[in-house]
Amino acid sequence: MMILTLLALSCVRILAAVQDYVIYPVTTINVQSAAILHSAIVALAEDSSKVYVSTFPGYPPAFWVAPLTPQAVSELEQHPLVEGIQIDKIGGEPFATSQPEALAPRALPHYLTQFTPTATELRVLSQPSGEANLNRYKNYVYASHAGEKFFVYHIETGINADHVEFHGRRGEWVFTDLARRAGEDKKDEAAVTRGHSTCTASKATGNLYGASKYATLVVVKMPDFSDKAMVEALRTAYHHIKQHDRGQRSVITISWGSLRIYNKRMPLDTWGKAMEDALVGLDHAGVIVVCAAGNHAQEYWGRAARTYVDTIPAVFDINSHAPHNRGPVAVGNCNNVGKRYVDSQTTPHAELLHAPGVGARCADAHTRDGSLLWTGTSLSAPLVAGVIAGSLPLLPSGASVWNRRAFVDVELGWTRPGARRVIWNLVDKANNPPSPSVSGGDNTSSLGSPHILSNYSAADWPDTSLPQSSLNWTLTADA
Repeated sequence: MMILTLLALSCVRILAAVQDYVIYPVTTINVQSAAILHSAIVALAEDSSKVYVSTFPGYPPAFWVAPLTPQAVSELEQHPLVEGIQIDKIGGEPFATSQPEALAPRALPHYLTQFTPTATELRVLSQPSGEANLNRYKNYVYASHAGEKFFVYHIETGINADHVEFHGRRGEWVFTDLARRAGEDKKDEAAVTRGHSTCTASKATGNLYGASKYATLVVVKMPDFSDKAMVEALRTAYHHIKQHDRGQRSVITISWGSLRIYNKRMPLDTWGKAMEDALVGLDHAGVIVVCAAGNHAQEYWGRAARTYVDTIPAVFDINSHAPHNRGPVAVGNCNNVGKRYVDSQTTPHAELLHAPGVGARCADAHTRDGSLLWTGTSLSAPLVAGVIAGSLPLLPSGASVWNRRAFVDVELGWTRPGARRVIWNLVDKANNPPSPSVSGGDNTSSLGSPHILSNYSAADWPDTSLPQSSLNWTLTADA
């Protein structure tokens, strides 16, 4: 009996030692050498049928996931094709809390559209530069057809496809391979985000609550906020944009980030490098990435305040580790008059771009036509992405990545008196004249609606996911 008990305890220890690990290859790996590393990982895995490979046809894998013992990990760490190995874990979270001088206007289209929004923060986006009294501006004004050939890639966990906020909008669904494996290849929002993803998507391109009324929303759905899911989602967006030749016409919006990182300066850990590599690739493809700065600047429930941006990907805007990479546009949260919200993280160096996200109205994922008020940089970032998508058409075709980013940094915003630099869609006073009378506050009495393209829902949007060979990766060395 004692022998059987000891054997059972030994088995428990062995089983407990096996964990899923993410294996990142060296950046110089190619398709052929990847086959060699794949064979080594399969040989060392406790169950070879559970080895996962994140790859796209014709490209070497971004990473492997495999159940490994500590001994196998030690052996793989010595492999010349391995950059690093980390435990597979949930490493990110959605960003939402509980609840300079005037610029010369650019030539705008003669035809503009306006409506009195129920989401009063939208008026801020078209508040003419230098006009300090928001109460005299009751309408959201934007150039008609602005951004109709542009794409906003919303990377999160899907949307409620039946919500009327997306009816008639142009859109596409793109499922990551990990989402398909997890059974999250349905046209809905994964339960893990509890409506956050639908809310943030509606701020980018929604009928009533979104900044852009004409850009195509591409819903890139990942299953969760694990390290591997975040890396794969960025790479999925990159390959999708490249395949469809949309580099100059795409903006990515991210309303989530990693858990707190302490090593904001070199060196990054292996996962951080993988995230940076993905962002550098998007930057080189001409894509502007917009991300939330984070909501940890205020102390809550005994947790220390984190004033400065300290999560990936937002930290790359503040402290880029690659000189050739401008990094994403990190967006802070402010109220409708440009005052930074107490939770919104900031930087001691350059001024962040801000957008209104205090008690902002967005689509309620748990209803078909309801809305809710939410606060956080999560809502600020997609507003900026929507404005960028509608404003980039003003630049000459083929403008360099540097000029495109400089356009965002310099022109798409102005500093409110005694407050922050806030996003602006370049609509001037001539196209958005102030009301002759000053209202007592935000005007929500009149509800208008922009042009609805048709009467279909987001459930009718096509699935344009890329083919991936991760499920049955059988590459050989001579492939």
